[in-house]
Amino acid sequence: MASVISQTKLSGLARTLIQEKLLSEDEAKAIEDQARSTKTPFISQAIQSKKLSSLTIAETAAKAFGFPYLNLDAFNLDYLPPKKNRHQANAKQSRDGIAYPQ
Repeated sequence: MASVISQTKLSGLARTLIQEKLLSEDEAKAIEDQARSTKTPFISQAIQSKKLSSLTIAETAAKAFGFPYLNLDAFNLDYLPPKKNRHQANAKQSRDGIAYPQ
């Protein structure tokens, strides 16, 4: 009789993190098992377990899978328009019921 071997299939991101030597295979399997038992995504569980930072995961995923990477912490909020004007667009001219910016 053949013995049954329980083999966990790791997600693509987990395999990538192992290949980049950011996680060991045992750590990735443990995180995946925890994520499955708590019904949370692998990424969330990896961050909650403090094995990896969200920045490390985002950079690795962007590099490996071609995802766009934008670090929102790099934005200087002082350069944004005042909050009252952010979503307001004023038409400067109106002709035939159509508003045209000036």
